[in-house]
Amino acid sequence: MARKRTLILLQILSYLFLRWWFIPIEFTGDSYGYACEVMKNDLQSGHHLLHKYVLNFLFDQYSHSYFDVEQISAKIYNPLIVFIRFNLIVSVLNLIVIWLILEQRKWRLSSIALALFFLSATFSFMKYSFENETYMLPLLFSLLGTFFYEKKQWIISFVLLSTATLFHQTHVFWLLALWLHLQIKWPTKILYLIFSSSIIITIYYYFSLHYSKSLLELVFQDVDKGLVQLVPSLNNITMTAVNFIRVFFQVHGEMFMFWKVFNPFLSGVAIISLLFTLIGVVLYVGAHNLNFKKSDWSLIYLTAFFFHLLFAAYSVGNIEFMIVLPFLLVLAHNTGRIMNYSLLVSLGMFLWNFGQFALPRTSVSPHRLHQKLSLISTIEKPVSDSIVVAIEDKDLHQNFFEYQRLTYKTTLNIQCVELGTSPNTDLAIIHQKSNYTRKSLTSISEISYIKSNQKIYVDSSLMGNITIITN
Repeated sequence: MARKRTLILLQILSYLFLRWWFIPIEFTGDSYGYACEVMKNDLQSGHHLLHKYVLNFLFDQYSHSYFDVEQISAKIYNPLIVFIRFNLIVSVLNLIVIWLILEQRKWRLSSIALALFFLSATFSFMKYSFENETYMLPLLFSLLGTFFYEKKQWIISFVLLSTATLFHQTHVFWLLALWLHLQIKWPTKILYLIFSSSIIITIYYYFSLHYSKSLLELVFQDVDKGLVQLVPSLNNITMTAVNFIRVFFQVHGEMFMFWKVFNPFLSGVAIISLLFTLIGVVLYVGAHNLNFKKSDWSLIYLTAFFFHLLFAAYSVGNIEFMIVLPFLLVLAHNTGRIMNYSLLVSLGMFLWNFGQFALPRTSVSPHRLHQKLSLISTIEKPVSDSIVVAIEDKDLHQNFFEYQRLTYKTTLNIQCVELGTSPNTDLAIIHQKSNYTRKSLTSISEISYIKSNQKIYVDSSLMGNITIITN
């Protein structure tokens, strides 16, 4: 028994160390954005109220220890890596907590190991366990709340579930699902709802006073800023279907760019991954014969599953709101029988997601963010330190450029606008995906012609052509 537990712990630590050292070159726009906001002490966020306060604490500790020991160095100073590795540790703790829940249910340790491998192999976990995003920490509190919920320690459980909601509002659906299925009398049941609501509303009210906002303004901050689509369309259904698949398997156009660099290795891994997955699915379905036993827990966690899925669908299929779904699927089964014959499926999923996503991103940059910054710094020599750049996906680039400035890697204050929306820009940058092969050379050259006093620069590589037009 102790030997099997040690092997499970080694399995979890292997994932931790594998991701710890394989650091991507680029991160999401939100990862850069949250880091910038913390560094500027902009901690207000109605949607995930407490999250940036945790990051701010980490930033203070990191900055103080850094400046006490080191001189300022742009090559070393990188708070984002601290935030991301903290998120990775939290993600691993999620695996440990669900291990405790399943062992509490008397699952066999072999079934627990298979469940943890399945969860860590999903694309949503692999991606968001190594970003500076806001989804793993509330999941930890919801899982801890679930652990005490199943021990019938209701007060501790609902304190933790309420805390999860304070770290991300969507976890109110997890809380409501567990509350709905409380096996106690209704008067007492209502008291637990009032108890949880009081915790959430009290904390929100405190911060509304702190920020001089009304309670509703803070709660619906993203709606007021126009960041939420309120009227559903056909796109909601399409994106929900696509991103539900992506919860488990990475599917993205950038994979073709990775193949240009790493073939035949990546295409070989892809074929092996698909073979493992297909054979695994056949064995799994054959073994279970589509006859899954209803468990004591299925109704509770499937309720939470559908609450989260429906809200993700309303949010135009936002994959970030679906990160909890694999965990809820595992929790929906009281015995480990569901994990029998799942090894090949999980192995195929892990090889696909690590080979087609995590590993390539440690070597290549599909958005070429660093190259764009280097080109801008080389080409544009403004009188002032502020320039306006027209570019696609402006939020990602704006957050990246600002993060580089805040960490002393550039002195340029670059303001991004969406390409084609403003004529008053210093530069226009067009990033076109190329059809080059791996034999193509990367070049930086000034094109020798000028039209209407404009200079055109082109940087060509396997990750696409960057065309810069100066005004």
